[in-house]
Amino acid sequence: MQPFSPALTRLRHCVRSLERSRNPGDLAPFPREYLHPIQPAVLHGEATFVPARPVALLTHHHGYIGPDSVRDPITRYFRPRNASSSLSGFALHAAKQTADAVWLES
Repeated sequence: MQPFSPALTRLRHCVRSLERSRNPGDLAPFPREYLHPIQPAVLHGEATFVPARPVALLTHHHGYIGPDSVRDPITRYFRPRNASSSLSGFALHAAKQTADAVWLES
């Protein structure tokens, strides 16, 4: 069985999805270590493959991944339902920009 992997392009030590999306987390480069090496797993009784660091990858793409998440209309990342939209969204967006810059420079 071949592992499924989205179309990726390498950018130094990062990879970037080639998915068409309006959400910044879907398009932002992420560290290769989040995805590789892909690990075998069983999901609902079916053999499949999962990223090396699935929680880190999901958090990078979506922001907050808790059960009470809602999409922030400004940043398009998810945030806790009870968080202030403009402040939490801006802070999350700024933090992700900083983190991405650090990865791109390494």
